[in-house]
Parts: sequence; C-alpha cells; structure tokens
Amino acid sequence: GLPLPAGPLRAPLEAQWPLVDAVLVIGDGEPGRQVALEADEQGKRVFTASLEPAPEAAEALKGRRVMAFAGIGRPEKFFETLHACGATVDVTHPFPDHHSFKPEEVRALRQEAEALGLLPVTTEKDLVRIADAKAAWPELMALPVRLRIENETGLRNLLTRRINERRLRIV
Repeated sequence: GLPLPAGPLRAPLEAQWPLVDAVLVIGDGEPGRQVALEADEQGKRVFTASLEPAPEAAEALKGRRVMAFAGIGRPEKFFETLHACGATVDVTHPFPDHHSFKPEEVRALRQEAEALGLLPVTTEKDLVRIADAKAAWPELMALPVRLRIENETGLRNLLTRRINERRLRIV
C-alpha cells in the first residue's frame, strides 16, 4: 500500500502493518517518532520530511510585524515558522483544525490587524477557507510551504516499483 500518514489513524496501526510498504513522517514530534519506531520494528521503510516556507515568501516576511492566525492541527508550529522567517509575531490567533471561519471572525481579524498596523498572515490551507474574504482583504498574506523529503529518490523509487508491480498483477 501507499504510505500512511503519521498522527491519528482511522484504524489501529497494528492491524494495518500488512498493508503498509513504508511510512512518511512529516516534522518532529513524539507521535511521528513512535510511528517510525514501530514501522522500523515491522521491517518497513521509514522516510522523513519537513515543511519549509517558500524562500521568496520567507524573505518578504523578514523584519515585518505580523498578526498570525491559523486553523490547523498545530498552529504554534506555523507561528514558529513565521518567527524563523525573521518576522516579528506580535499577535497570534490559533483556531481548531479545519476551522470554518465565519465572516464576523474574518472582519474582527482584519480590524485588529489594521488597528495595530500588522501584516496579517495565515496558512495557504486557511486562505482557501476564506477565499471570498481575500478579495476584500488584499493585505492578507498566506505563507506558502513546500514539502522537503529526505531521500526523495528512495521514496520515488519505492512508489514507482509498487505501482509497476500492481500494474503487472492487473494485466
């Protein structure tokens, strides 16, 4: 099978191991380390990756005072990323993962950013959820991130091999 996501899984992982060829652990943290350890014990390949800000966006944030908000699983990681880009993160607003932003929340965020003279920054994922508000809030910036996979060639080769094996079984 394809790599399973680290984090909460829909079925107990133990029952899934026969279907797993490899795992891809994104970022640091104990849950990912535990999955990687278990995968290794099961003789499965373990690949690691990290999310990194797009260089041009990171450069644009250097020295800027920002108000950051995010409705993702670990918003504090987003806030830390902004800080690592060189932004001064004056205000943060964490929201629950998959948060559906209400128009009044977006208005309040905009008013706060404007009143404090801060650049509003959110994630690409959250910007999609408030796309209709983006037209009315042109100052709002999303920080694009890219997945950097360690041993990308190894992962690509594994996936290609498994896809080709399945194609041969179908024919």
